[in-house]
Amino acid sequence: YPNPFSITTTISFKLPTNQTLSSDTRIVVYDVTGIKLQSISPILKSVNEFTLVIDGHSLESGIYYYQLVDGNYSTAAKRMILIR
Repeated sequence: YPNPFSITTTISFKLPTNQTLSSDTRIVVYDVTGIKLQSISPILKSVNEFTLVIDGHSLESGIYYYQLVDGNYSTAAKRMILIR
């Protein structure tokens, strides 16, 4: 949130109580062509709840995708829109 965003946006997610993140867990940001732009480590907010802020200062206006990647596991990519 927010989406669309201007400059920064926050991504929050919660894991099931029986699942933990490994030390190499990242949120990866891609452009529309699939080029990896950023890789950000989430921050523990509370028990099994994580948050991170994506800084769009270095990005142009447009559509981007983010994905949770943890070793061999990854979630479906979600869309976010940057408007300046």
